[in-house]
Amino acid sequence: MYIAILEPDPASRAQLATTLQRAGHHVSNLPYAAALTRHLATHPCDIAVVSCCEPHTESEATIARLRARRRLGIVVLVDTQQHEARIAALESGADACVTRPYDARELTAAVESLSRRLRDAQERQPVEPDAHDAAKPSDAWLLVSRKWLLLSPDGEQVQLTATECSLLSLLLAQAGKPVSRREIVTALGHDYRHYDERRLEALVSRLRRKLGRHPDGTPIRVAHGFGYAFTASGLVS
Repeated sequence: MYIAILEPDPASRAQLATTLQRAGHHVSNLPYAAALTRHLATHPCDIAVVSCCEPHTESEATIARLRARRRLGIVVLVDTQQHEARIAALESGADACVTRPYDARELTAAVESLSRRLRDAQERQPVEPDAHDAAKPSDAWLLVSRKWLLLSPDGEQVQLTATECSLLSLLLAQAGKPVSRREIVTALGHDYRHYDERRLEALVSRLRRKLGRHPDGTPIRVAHGFGYAFTASGLVS
């Protein structure tokens, strides 16, 4: 699962990220609500883990905004003594609450339980464009990020891995402009200083082969010495 952590405290963010990464999830750390909003606009996300340390009204508003996004699971962290905050979070739309100081096993179990429910819900729903998808230009590629699926201009479906979906989300957000390797590696959740760029080259190569089956060839172009660009029209749903 793609998980976004909203936690103002850097030490707590790092601890949460380590716990969920060890469970096999792709984790992004965000320090405040506005950063989470920008992240959700350009990256796939299945579950948001939200720390309830703002005033109640602000936390409730954040949860309500997240709840407006269909198919996004929400886990809220509340202090043991915050009984009213726990109730308010659930009433605002949270799927689960975990008390702080949290037990790593409890947090992992809550996320795994929610992950199963989300996967089951996705499997029961056929892949079909919504109103936004239907309005796309006929020559545009469409990334259905919630299903890790790319639709070519002629309607062919290309099933993606989670990492491929994240990469395409970034390239489509800046369609027509080259995106640097550093920016891509960072968006994928890695430290560029210690990252083997051959991994990125292999990832892009596999993705270009998948998309290269389209009559017009792959829209992913190599910006030599810099990074990669998506050069066709494209939308993210």
